[in-house]
Amino acid sequence: MSNVSIPDGRWKVVDLKVPVVQYWKGTPSNDTAINFGNLNVSVLSIVPLRGAKVIIDGKSYNLTAENGGYYYYATGIDQKLKLPAGTYNYTVIVTYPNGKEVKLPQRTVIVRGPLVDIVSPKPSVYNTSMVSVKISINDTANVSVKNITVLLNGKVINVVYNSTSGLYEGALNLTNGNYHLVVTAVDKSDAFGTASVSFIVNTNAKVVRIPVNSETNVTVGVIGSANVTAENNTIVANVTTSNSTVEVQVPLVNNVPSVIINTTAINSVITGESNASLVAGWNASATASTKTTLVKTENSKKIYAVTIKANVSLGENGVAVVAFRNINISKVYVWKNGQKIQLTTNESNPLGYYYIQGNVVFVVLKEDPIVEVDGTYAVPITPTTSLSSLILMLNYMYYHYIQTQNATFHELYNKALEAGVNETILQQVMEYYNQSMEEYATAKDLVGGSIIKNLGDFRLFIHLRKSYADLKKAIRILQQVLEEQGS
Repeated sequence: MSNVSIPDGRWKVVDLKVPVVQYWKGTPSNDTAINFGNLNVSVLSIVPLRGAKVIIDGKSYNLTAENGGYYYYATGIDQKLKLPAGTYNYTVIVTYPNGKEVKLPQRTVIVRGPLVDIVSPKPSVYNTSMVSVKISINDTANVSVKNITVLLNGKVINVVYNSTSGLYEGALNLTNGNYHLVVTAVDKSDAFGTASVSFIVNTNAKVVRIPVNSETNVTVGVIGSANVTAENNTIVANVTTSNSTVEVQVPLVNNVPSVIINTTAINSVITGESNASLVAGWNASATASTKTTLVKTENSKKIYAVTIKANVSLGENGVAVVAFRNINISKVYVWKNGQKIQLTTNESNPLGYYYIQGNVVFVVLKEDPIVEVDGTYAVPITPTTSLSSLILMLNYMYYHYIQTQNATFHELYNKALEAGVNETILQQVMEYYNQSMEEYATAKDLVGGSIIKNLGDFRLFIHLRKSYADLKKAIRILQQVLEEQGS
């Protein structure tokens, strides 16, 4: 647009053309050369889009939505589509809310450096501690590779070239957890290629392949017990908990490669041990906090307002399902870019949606905002009990449980040994039991060996409570694993 002169104190109507959708920061400008693994594409729209995909070399890759569909992106597209070094034309096709598809201007990009393909591990769930590493390096420029670096969660691991397979190979012995592997290969022209993969190790998980459609299968890892199926491009897990059966829905958005479902986390919300917990998804993490405020007192009850928040982080290709304890929840919100947006049960919302089953509110997130649920709970006002009487009562309750359930623990533990329960689970159980006995011994030492004669001693409370809690956890794990094995 040419410069327009507007006289002082006057106004003038001018034509202004603003692109509805445009390439955004990080997208290579036309005829840019990049190293392999660094083809990142993003688009920004002034209206929320229904979808966006990049087309390159006759291949298509769906971009991930952010900011409620106003922003779409993908990183390492050349790695995901395994594009060797060369010159490529690419474009992005966006879908408007009315379903109309529009193609953005074509651009050219030059990819250089070795093609790095991580053959193993896959972006999946492994229920074994031993994971193989296999890497293919292909330099189409016929320039030999001078070095290769492999990092696992930021630490260097060793790989060796196998001339028979033509792969760089190594072996990992891992504990349960989330892992991120990054491979960088540099050739003698100093061009480099990079590839990465995220995966999960959990030796307690049951891993199954679920057919989603005629072309796609998704790996699902289940910690605990659940019946898993696929419906309408969504993984559905029916989970039997301590007092009910609930359905966990994980939509397959953002090119999600795998899904993990943690039934233990669901149980922790149902039993009230946790107010919020990440229970399913991929490439996700969450931290929760709870705030209560006394609002009023009426009808012999104290009424509290409760706000539970979960700060959810989703990486690319991520999705999350967070379970919240249903404390008469009235509203579910997400905080995104400083805005408080109310969620609904509309499953097509690009941010996410929620649904309620029993005393649990499940919030499904397709992006990574902070989730807030607001509710209330009432506490009956009872006649005042002196602090010393309350401490005596609680100490006796904890003491009685420890005394009566110690034998139960040993009986269950022996059954678990006979049933061949996984060694990792048995070690976890013994850690809880040993912690319980250490706290109990500390309590005994505080009062000279006789707890029953000193139940009113305030010093006993914290140690007996910890002993009680750890013993209860150990027994619950044993009961759950024996039930799963039918023992």
